[in-house]
Amino acid sequence: MSIGIVLHNNERTIPNDLFVSVNDLNAAGGPLILVNQRINVDQTFSLNVQEDGNGNGNIAWTAQTADGSRTNQATVSVTDGQTVEVASF
Repeated sequence: MSIGIVLHNNERTIPNDLFVSVNDLNAAGGPLILVNQRINVDQTFSLNVQEDGNGNGNIAWTAQTADGSRTNQATVSVTDGQTVEVASF
C-alpha cells in the first residue's frame, strides 16, 4: 500500500526554486522515486510512497537551489497526507 505526501518548497529567507529528489526508503533497495523535480518558491508537489507495517513512510530527500549554490538533505518518517518542508538551508 502507499500513502500520499506533499513536498513544500520552504525557501523563504532567500527565495529560490529547488530541484528535489526523493528516495523511498520503505521500497526494496530505497529507489529514487523523484529525480530533480523543480518546485517553485512556496509551491508544492504531491507524490505517493510505500508504507511500512505501521502505515508510515520513510523518505530521504535532497534539495538543491536552481542556481546550484546550496544543497540540503534529510531523512524523515512521514504519515499519510503529511506536508514535508524542503529547503536548501
